[in-house]
Amino acid sequence: TSSWYEMYGELKQYKVKYKNCLVPIHYKTKSGLPLGSWVSNQRRKKSGIYQPALSDKQLELLNDLDFIYDVELHQFEIFVQELKLYISSNGDALVPDRYVSPSGYSLGATVNRYRGLKAGKEVSRGKTMILKKEREKALLNLGFVFNLDEHVWEKNFAELEAYKLKYNHVKIVRVRGKNKTNPEYLQYRQ
Repeated sequence: TSSWYEMYGELKQYKVKYKNCLVPIHYKTKSGLPLGSWVSNQRRKKSGIYQPALSDKQLELLNDLDFIYDVELHQFEIFVQELKLYISSNGDALVPDRYVSPSGYSLGATVNRYRGLKAGKEVSRGKTMILKKEREKALLNLGFVFNLDEHVWEKNFAELEAYKLKYNHVKIVRVRGKNKTNPEYLQYRQ
C-alpha cells in the first residue's frame, strides 16, 4: 500500500491540474493509485467514521489544499450562490428546467433535484434522500418554490380574486386572439 504522504503528493498534483480536491470516487492516478478512494477515506477519517483519525499535521496539509470535507454542503453552497445570482438577474427563483447559468452550472437541473429531495423522491444508492431542514429553510428564505403546481394555482387564484374585486364577478370569457409572441394567448373580458 502507498503511504499517506505519497497519496497526498498525488492529491497535490490533482489539485494543480483540476484546481480542486473533488476527486471522483473511482479516479486512479496514471500509476494506478486509487486517489478517489483515498480522498473519500480522508473525509471519513475526519468525520470519525474511519480510524485512525487524521493527525493534526495531516489535517493541516489537507487544509493547505483547501480540502473539502463535506462535499454535500459544498455543493449546496454553490447551488445557493448560483441561485442568488439568478434571483438578482430575474427577480424570482422560478428557474427553468434546463437553465444553465453563465458560469456553466446546470441550475435548472439542480433546482429539480432539490425539489425532489424535499418531496422525498431523490434516491441515491438505494436510499431515499431527504432535504435537511436548515437547507430547506435557507432556500425558502430566498423565495425558492418547492411545489410548482401549488405555486401556480395560488398565483392564478390571487389573480382571480383581484379580478373579482375589480369587476364584482368571476364570469370570465376566454377569447383566443393573435399575439406575435404567443398566438394562443388568453384575453379576459367583462
